Amino acid sequence: MIKARTLILLCMLSFRSLCAHEPYQDIFVNGSILAKGSGPDCASRYEALKTIFALYKGRPFTMLDIGAAEGYFSFRAAHDFGAHVVIVGDPLWNDNILEKLCRDNNELHHVELISKRVTPKELKQLAKQRHFDIVLALNVLHHFEKDWKKAYKAILRLGDNIIIETPPNGDKMACGQPLIAPINRRINKRAHRLLGRFQRHTDETQVDRIVVMSGKNY
Repeated sequence: MIKARTLILLCMLSFRSLCAHEPYQDIFVNGSILAKGSGPDCASRYEALKTIFALYKGRPFTMLDIGAAEGYFSFRAAHDFGAHVVIVGDPLWNDNILEKLCRDNNELHHVELISKRVTPKELKQLAKQRHFDIVLALNVLHHFEKDWKKAYKAILRLGDNIIIETPPNGDKMACGQPLIAPINRRINKRAHRLLGRFQRHTDETQVDRIVVMSGKNY
């Protein structure tokens, strides 16, 4: 027990010395939370995602996490479910913290990092090469700016269960304001199931939503 606590403490010290900015997501390493994030609550959102993860009880599922921030959902899915995860993250995000966290999560297997800010064209190409049971696109579509429609179409081709999180139209503090309403309208046009609504980190009076929809196999 003492040894385990010592290892956790060392990981926390290592994380604090590496991370120049407050993390957006909780920092998850080998089953432990080393730091809380400043963004939307991770634990409650993970509980919603687990309803989809649980569909694959008979085998480890594959998952693509686009714009993964600090990779909380991928690392935890790999830890709790033995999932085979591919984490996509911008190397400029928080001093390339994802690369360090992939190394620190050395008890997890089948974790792959694509360290780059992907374009819709690259997502489309990836869809021709690989297919996933689950795709996470949590609060990322509006970050594709004017190319969000191309990104959305590519994401639908990447997997079977597509999980998308979007800000509400009324969140005035969210980035990409002009895109949020059109994105939500497009999602509403496609059959989907609501997994939950969660308080926004940018405006405590607002909630975002997480939905799941079927991908397109073509």
